[in-house]
Amino acid sequence: MEAFCREQEWTCANLNSPGQIVISGESEKIEKAIPLAKERGFKMAVPLKVAGAYHSRLMAGASAAYAMC
Repeated sequence: MEAFCREQEWTCANLNSPGQIVISGESEKIEKAIPLAKERGFKMAVPLKVAGAYHSRLMAGASAAYAMC
């Protein structure tokens, strides 16, 4: 799964269990995750309604800014 995430430029945000993985990233790329996951044989892929990609590399800039406080 981690290699699949890297090749699609997603972040593995949370490993809930061996069969349940949460990915995070840019919304356009995440939208592509559902059909790609089904092609790869995943049982289910659903988008989660969240306010932002807080558990991804997209927050690195904000993290650095808070580190300076």
